Amino acid sequence: MGNGSSFMIGKFDEYVTVKYVAGVKVITKAHKNTKESDNTPFYSHTPNTMYARRNDKGKVVQIAVYENNKKIKDIEWGHKHGKYDVGVVHVQDYNILTGRSIEARDPTPEELMIANKVRKEDHYE
Repeated sequence: MGNGSSFMIGKFDEYVTVKYVAGVKVITKAHKNTKESDNTPFYSHTPNTMYARRNDKGKVVQIAVYENNKKIKDIEWGHKHGKYDVGVVHVQDYNILTGRSIEARDPTPEELMIANKVRKEDHYE
């Protein structure tokens, strides 16, 4: 994805929890005029957590991983990205100093396990 959203301390209510899938909190923008496909925030309210994002059809397509409240990577499968077709799990790491994403890569076994667990529980097709 590459583009993220962020929140200001005390203003995290821009996002709301929709549900939990495989223990991962699914969040969405609280405002009605935003699309489900808007990205996850660059900063989390909870340190060392994961948030998932839905597409406009309501299916989870991305898991953002946070370390010390900063997004460090996205585990994604909901869009084409270079050599990765829609539905193929890939990972984008983030430079925590600049907030910019690094080129997509193959997932580690652990990242793939997390993605597959969420996809299975969410009935991703």
